[in-house]
Amino acid sequence: MYPYTRHQETMESRRPSRPRVLPRKLQEIVTPLIVEEWARLLAGQPDGNFKNYILRGLTNGFRVGYRHGRCSCTAAKSNMLSADHNPTVVDQYIQKEASLGRVVGPMVREELPEAQVSRFGVIEKPHQSGKYRLIVDLSHPEGKSVNDGIEPELRSLHYTSVDAAVERC
Repeated sequence: MYPYTRHQETMESRRPSRPRVLPRKLQEIVTPLIVEEWARLLAGQPDGNFKNYILRGLTNGFRVGYRHGRCSCTAAKSNMLSADHNPTVVDQYIQKEASLGRVVGPMVREELPEAQVSRFGVIEKPHQSGKYRLIVDLSHPEGKSVNDGIEPELRSLHYTSVDAAVERC
C-alpha cells in the first residue's frame, strides 16, 4: 500500500456524520492541476485505491486527518518575527493566492466559526536571493494547534515529486 493511502480508511471513518455547510466561496476546490490529465496518466495504475485517492483528493480536497474537538485550538495572536520583518512578502503572497482563487477572505468570524487562525513565517529560498517562501505554522501554539487536532501517526508529511508519483503508475 502506498504511504499516501495508508491511513485513508482511518480518515474516511472519521468523516462527520452530518456534513458541515461551508460558505459558497469555500466550496470550490481550486488547483492548477488538471484532473482529467491526472485521470489519463493514472488509467493504467494497478492500485485502484491509490488512483481513486488521488483523483478524489484533486476533485474534493485531500483529508488530512484533522478532528474538530480533539484539541482546544487557540488562534494565533501574532505572526513569527520573520513575517513581521517581511510584511510585503506576506501581503504579496496572499494577494497572489487570492487572485488565483486558492485563498479567500477577508472573512468575518461568523462565516466560519470553526476556522483556526495560524501564524505566518517567511524564509528565504535557498540559492534564490530575494525570493521567499511563506510558512503557515500549523504547530503553534504547542498543545492547541491545528497539528494537535491530528492523530500523531497521521502528522508525518512526505513530499514527493510529480515525476515520482507518475513513475509509480
